[in-house]
Amino acid sequence: MQSLCLVALLMLGSQTVLAQTQPQQPSLQKLLLEKLGSDTYYVSGNKLLALKNDRLAFMMYVVGVLDRDNGTQYSWTGFKYCIPDGVTQGQAADIVVRYLEDNPSDRHFSAAYLVRAAFLKAYPC
Repeated sequence: MQSLCLVALLMLGSQTVLAQTQPQQPSLQKLLLEKLGSDTYYVSGNKLLALKNDRLAFMMYVVGVLDRDNGTQYSWTGFKYCIPDGVTQGQAADIVVRYLEDNPSDRHFSAAYLVRAAFLKAYPC
């Protein structure tokens, strides 16, 4: 009986130690703010392009803009883009990277504006 109690106590103690040593996962928003700089009020295309090698952070930003625009169709300043079914988040990120690299004279503009411009060019309705 004593050995059973000892095993139970050891198991309970190891679970407590594991729970205490596991780091808490930061929120996606906090993670992205750390990458972009939490002191930033305005994210430019230059700052977004600097994230292109951090694929997760870059895709989080692009998908966040698309999500805000209701995903596949968005009317922006009288123009509309329509993203076809099957476009992946990776493709979406690639479209934005290509647009930012091909239009360096526009990169001082808002990153959200440039994400929309990239999709307007790639997928006009």
